[in-house]
Amino acid sequence: MAGVGSLRDLNDDLDRHIRLSLSWLEKDNLLKSVLGVGKVVSSSLLIELPEPGMLNRRKIAALVGVAPLNQQRHHARETYGMGRAKLRAGLYMAARQVKGELNDQH
Repeated sequence: MAGVGSLRDLNDDLDRHIRLSLSWLEKDNLLKSVLGVGKVVSSSLLIELPEPGMLNRRKIAALVGVAPLNQQRHHARETYGMGRAKLRAGLYMAARQVKGELNDQH
């Protein structure tokens, strides 16, 4: 399989960069402390959303595309979906996983 080794190499390089940067390592550890956030989601957030700490939660939500946006000024119709689609999809899958685990506990 062509590409599998290169993907593994990229993941290894990313892990190495995270471990070598105290700032990224702290953020990675903090992110992984959240239920549902593992290596993939944490890495995605670090790569795709370097703004945490620089922007407020509303602006971050808008960047990811999970904040409601008023499409037309005179209508109350709100939509979601602008922003960083790949990151939003990863967060959605992590949230679904957590929801399933929590439902199984009850």
